[in-house]
Amino acid sequence: SSAASDVYKRQGWFYPGDYGYKTDDQHVRIVGRMDDLVNIGGNKINATDLEDQLRPHLNGLDFCVSGCIENQSDEVIWILVHPSPTTDLEQVKSVLSRLAALSTSIIKLKTVTQIPRTPNGKIKRKGLKSFLLQ
Repeated sequence: SSAASDVYKRQGWFYPGDYGYKTDDQHVRIVGRMDDLVNIGGNKINATDLEDQLRPHLNGLDFCVSGCIENQSDEVIWILVHPSPTTDLEQVKSVLSRLAALSTSIIKLKTVTQIPRTPNGKIKRKGLKSFLLQ
């Protein structure tokens, strides 16, 4: 398949789509997937990390975080929320802004009837950006 061959397209090197860093003692630490990164002004922010920061403040609310290019140049952070009747969406936005030291102007909210997930409960990150562009 095309997706399977994509992992070998980087000058013959295996490229699974993970990202990480080399530790001081020369070990490689894998910390996430490239699909999870949001690029805000050149700063790479892990969407999963943002979700982990938000989760304790959202009282069991079902949500996910993704980045998406807007105006053909600037990436913004999107929070997809399956709200309860008492959800204050502006509060969700301000909590993320405060926790991640981000301007509220680059944080967008979208309410959804459900968060797109795989059968085992993981967020379908690969399709989030195209979903946001609809």
